Amino acid sequence: MQRSSNVAGPFNIKSYGALCDAAPDGSSGTDDTTAVQATIDAAAAVGGGTILVPGHTRCAGRINLDNKHNIILQGLSGSGAGYSLPPPSQLIYTGQGSSPFISAAHSNGIALRDLGIRYTFASFAGDLVALTNLTSPNTPDAAFGLVERCLIGGINVHSARSCISLEGAILCSVVDNHLQWAAAGIRGAKHISTGNNLYSNGHYVGRNTFDNLTIGAIVNPANNWSIISNWFEGTDGGTGGMPCAMCSDLPAEGFGCGSLAYIGNWHGDATNVHNAWINLGNMPGCGLHIPAMKFPTTIEGANITGNYFSSFIDLMGADHYGVSISGNFYTNDVANISSASTDLWIVANKKDGGFAKTYMRVANPQDINLGNSAA
Repeated sequence: MQRSSNVAGPFNIKSYGALCDAAPDGSSGTDDTTAVQATIDAAAAVGGGTILVPGHTRCAGRINLDNKHNIILQGLSGSGAGYSLPPPSQLIYTGQGSSPFISAAHSNGIALRDLGIRYTFASFAGDLVALTNLTSPNTPDAAFGLVERCLIGGINVHSARSCISLEGAILCSVVDNHLQWAAAGIRGAKHISTGNNLYSNGHYVGRNTFDNLTIGAIVNPANNWSIISNWFEGTDGGTGGMPCAMCSDLPAEGFGCGSLAYIGNWHGDATNVHNAWINLGNMPGCGLHIPAMKFPTTIEGANITGNYFSSFIDLMGADHYGVSISGNFYTNDVANISSASTDLWIVANKKDGGFAKTYMRVANPQDINLGNSAA
């Protein structure tokens, strides 16, 4: 993450008037929004800094990090990244509407660590954390953002649009978090009706737990996403409902997915997987059989390696280019391979109860060399 040589702190929100007296579920407590914002503004005025959130903090208003840089919101250790118990430090949103709770548009070097970031009202329909470029590709992206060891989601409500929005962001990392109780865990690219689509490129999503999400865990990944060693199932009860691990709700003219690394992820026995664990085709129905991955639209460059799926992979007969599927476990063979797909490698996978089929298709077969050659 980008850092500045003049980062100061730590700044304690209690020094700026926060009482941090909220109940762990946000049902009571003083509204500390003004104090939290004052602490952020003080840190931003000196070029950035670490802001300590030392307890349960109730916020009825939004937290604004727009156009601010090198700010770290730091909680106490024990974030609840892998479980649902309230962490010792929380920012609990009790507001409503569709605006983000924590907005960090056009910001660089923003980090959220060891925090619960949660909401309480079913009438909240915004993003809990928005590391974004708000509306246009002509304005600065959010970049070098980090969300680490946080519990993010609703307190028995599902209404938030996402736990984390990366729409129009580049080079952000989401690591060791527990994302739950929202429509989506992470949102990527965005289609705007004016035609100024927002890309979302170069992100790392690693070692997160996703559960209890009504649309999907990761929605609209774009180019150069690395999705590695995540757990798409609740760890605290064995199951957690979500229709998809990865999906797209962009229109046909929206962004495709390319240079995707999808490695070492667990897709377990979560309930309500009624479509496909992974579906990048505007989420059409899939009939009686549930594929682990479903790609009805073109993928250009993907490495799908070392994952566990409790179903199979369906390429939907679409034309894909530069896709390698290897070292995975699934319950049936890869289905519906287009005759026009090229540079497609499906090798060394394990099918439940037997060996998986092997496919190798390249644009120029004469270029294949499976042996050794002397220098």
